[in-house]
Amino acid sequence: MKKSIYIKILEFGEQCGIDGASYDSLIEWLESEEVINDKENVELVVKNRITSIFYECFEKTTGSEHNTRLLKPEYFYRLIEFRELEESRKASSDANRKSNIAILVSVVAIVATLIISFIQLNSSISIQRSQLESIIKSNSPPLVQKVTVENSQIAEIKTAINESAKSVSDQIKSTEVNVVKSLNKSIQPNAKASAD
Repeated sequence: MKKSIYIKILEFGEQCGIDGASYDSLIEWLESEEVINDKENVELVVKNRITSIFYECFEKTTGSEHNTRLLKPEYFYRLIEFRELEESRKASSDANRKSNIAILVSVVAIVATLIISFIQLNSSISIQRSQLESIIKSNSPPLVQKVTVENSQIAEIKTAINESAKSVSDQIKSTEVNVVKSLNKSIQPNAKASAD
């Protein structure tokens, strides 16, 4: 991106630093940077603009015997802000490019996954006889013993539950008998008293 003449003039002031610069040295520098062609051939309008920019951006130094001027601090800070803006634009552009690449990679991965899944769904499954034999051999007796142990544990749990249920049932029956006996005892003395 080609920089404008305004930025070039500010960069010139930054290069001169505290030594300052004259209008003639600015024109020579602009010619060397090929911003303008030749001092004599510069159009009057452009020359007037450069002159007004120079006198706006540069202030006269105190105690200077020469006709030198320094870049004003506010314009120096504007140059710094311009550079920061350029860097942020570049970083933003770079981040945008990287995010587009990441999106493209994720889309390619999704498409590849879909294609592979489709191929796997449409392919036939074949199990060879040797694979079946190895599966049958892997079901060894320890596995069968483990299952029977688990079945015997289930039988023990079932027996314990039945015994527990019988015990609870017996306790409920004995409690009912005791309640009936105590009710009968409490009713009988009242019956003798009413008969008298």
